[in-house]
Amino acid sequence: MRLKDAIDRLFVRRFQVLDPAGAPTPAFRDEPSMAGDVPCGGCAAKLGQSALERALTRIGRPLEDASVVLGLESPDDAVATSTPRGDVFVSSLDAFPAFTDDAFVVGRVAAVSSMSDLLAKGVEPRHAQALVAVPESETSAAAEETLVQVLSGARTAFDPLGVALLGGHTTKAAGLLVGFVVDGIAASPGALLRLAGLRPGDRLILTKPVGTGVLLRADMLGLARGPWIQAALDSMSRPNLAAARAARDAGARAATDVTGFGLAGHLAGMLRASGVSAIVDVTALPALPGALELLARGLRSTSHAANEKARRGMVVTRDAAAHPNLPLLFDPQTSGACSSARRPRASRTRSGGSEPGATQPPP
Repeated sequence: MRLKDAIDRLFVRRFQVLDPAGAPTPAFRDEPSMAGDVPCGGCAAKLGQSALERALTRIGRPLEDASVVLGLESPDDAVATSTPRGDVFVSSLDAFPAFTDDAFVVGRVAAVSSMSDLLAKGVEPRHAQALVAVPESETSAAAEETLVQVLSGARTAFDPLGVALLGGHTTKAAGLLVGFVVDGIAASPGALLRLAGLRPGDRLILTKPVGTGVLLRADMLGLARGPWIQAALDSMSRPNLAAARAARDAGARAATDVTGFGLAGHLAGMLRASGVSAIVDVTALPALPGALELLARGLRSTSHAANEKARRGMVVTRDAAAHPNLPLLFDPQTSGACSSARRPRASRTRSGGSEPGATQPPP
């Protein structure tokens, strides 16, 4: 049996694609990519930030409506309108193409991602509606099973948080696409954590590590170790509810949902809206397991290059430019962190200056 075990292990090693460090083994180093030029799914499939901003500018000013609290006049992570009795109705639509063949996982992650927009505004979600496009190549029975898996995965995220799935819309497309409209109620317009709420001296808090973009791309190419992908899926499947409550209790006054535009892009949106700048210590950026290894090998999500254009508006120190964490700023996140700002304690306040290994986007 010992001899048979040795022979079996020798045979299996011939089919080992990755070594313990996650790099391709010599036998597979020159093999063609599994995904080729196929674009990434998840939030990495978002339309580029520049194209989105230009499109919104071209359609002109929105219709004036006194009930609008958050809309195209002041774009944010969610929209909000006031009711006749004074409540503020907050909602958001979030959708993306599948990033894995497991429809259950896609449904859960899409549900978690959709709730983060409201949580970043300080609003706890109450209701959801689904938008699901099943692959047009599937038979009726297969499409039914795909829909069951998507909605079952979504309910594992919605139900524990008391979010009722009310209904939605289904259609067919070239591939699986899942999204949700999520809504909730804010006590007043002033209770919302808007993008424009940053003030000088605030400290930035990130609620999850970053790196899902490069990890999902590596998974498409067959270049990601199993434990790395499991850690990424665990992070993407974890709702930001506890973090959002902690941020609110800590006195947060501004927040955003970090997704497809990367940390740099979403932070820049907060800075522009607030009319301030920020110092980011790249050495302090938390990374998911395997993300830095993959970035160091030159691997990037298909939307990384578009996100990296944000660097034009940043002052990057020499130390930061050489630091391996810098690419994390531009990695597109799927069901990522909420970045919130809270008032610092007086004893820990710092003002002005710069730090080694820091990036400073101007207003």
